[in-house]
Amino acid sequence: ICLDGSLDAASVADLQKPDIRPRVVFACEWIEGAGFPSVRSDNKGGMDLAVEHLVGLGHRRIGFLAGPPGNILTQERFDGAQAALARHGLRIDPDLIDGHDFSLEAGQRAAARMVAAADRPTAVLCSSDQLAIGLISGLAGFGLSVPGDMSVVGFDDIAYAPFSLPPLTTVRQDRVKLGQTAAEMMLDHLAADPLAPPQAPDRVAHIPVSLIERASTARRVG
Repeated sequence: ICLDGSLDAASVADLQKPDIRPRVVFACEWIEGAGFPSVRSDNKGGMDLAVEHLVGLGHRRIGFLAGPPGNILTQERFDGAQAALARHGLRIDPDLIDGHDFSLEAGQRAAARMVAAADRPTAVLCSSDQLAIGLISGLAGFGLSVPGDMSVVGFDDIAYAPFSLPPLTTVRQDRVKLGQTAAEMMLDHLAADPLAPPQAPDRVAHIPVSLIERASTARRVG
C-alpha cells in the first residue's frame, strides 16, 4: 500500500513490473495515468463544501494556500476550489495564492502576502490544516484576528485542528476508512484466482468527506 503520489519514474517502473503490479494499491495520493488501483478522499468535493460554507457566510474575496507544486492533492483541491467558486461567478485572484507546501511554516509565511494584498481577502482556503494553523499564527503576528479579520478553512481535520486558536473549521478526511478500504482492496487482489481475468487495474474507491465547522470562520463583516 503506497501513500506517496510523487514517486520518481524509476520507482514507478519497478512497481509496474508484472510480478509486483498486482500487489500494489495507492491510498490517499495516487499517480495519475499509472493505472494502479487507488483509494482516495473526495478532494474536489471537500473544497466544494468549504467554498459553499464561506460563500454562505458572505465571503467573496477568497485566497488560497496551495500544497507542493505537482502534488496530486494540491491540484485536486485547487481545481475543486476553482470550480466551486466559478459557480458563484467568483475566482481566486493570482495575487491571493501562496503556500507551496503543506507545512505550518508555509502557512505562517503566507500571512504576509495576504495582509499586504491591495484588496485583502476576507477568507482563505488552505490545502492542509497545517497551512491553516500556520496562517492563523502569522496573521496574529500582524495583529489580525481569526475570524474577526479573516476566516480560515483547513483540510484534513488533523488531531490538532480542534485545539488551534481558534479551533479550526476544516474538511475532514475519514483516514480510518481510507486505510480499511485500501487493505480490503489489497486482500481482494491477493485472493484473486491467478488464472482468472485480472481485476480492473485502474479501480478507484472514493471516500466521502465532511465539513467540520468550528470557530475559525464567521460571517463577513462590512
